[in-house]
Amino acid sequence: MAKDLLIRPVVHMISGFLRPRGYRKRGLTFWRDIGSVRQLVNLQRGTSSTSVEVHFTLNLAVLCPKTLASWEPEFSVWSAPWSARIGLFDASRNDKWWHAKSEKEATEAAAEIFHLLSSALLVVEDIDSLAKLIEVLRNGEYGVQLSDLVREKYINRLELLK
Repeated sequence: MAKDLLIRPVVHMISGFLRPRGYRKRGLTFWRDIGSVRQLVNLQRGTSSTSVEVHFTLNLAVLCPKTLASWEPEFSVWSAPWSARIGLFDASRNDKWWHAKSEKEATEAAAEIFHLLSSALLVVEDIDSLAKLIEVLRNGEYGVQLSDLVREKYINRLELLK
């Protein structure tokens, strides 16, 4: 079974959950703009995926498109000052990857992802303004831990828009 077919139940579940909340889809990334921030949910395929087994995880991010450099993609979690993997919202708080060799396994993964995404979105969607994004970065809340230098760079770029 092709890996695109294996990941389809996950994409379908995410789409059904996010579209009513105002998210649009671009590739494997769902996004919505709220004021001056963009909230992203990205389905990432693992590099070890094959034609018979797909490996995947979810990345969550919040960015401000106006602060991106010309070379930074505006729909990429990698351009965001705040990002987190879905596993952070699991009880283990570890990086979490799913593996599916069948549609049944992908559907089971989708159910688990739905549960985690329901709680993770509470955090993502709470970062709904430039001020909240700056606050979350200042406090080092959730998400990927940035070095002080990188965090200050992002905060300074964001504060120029205030």
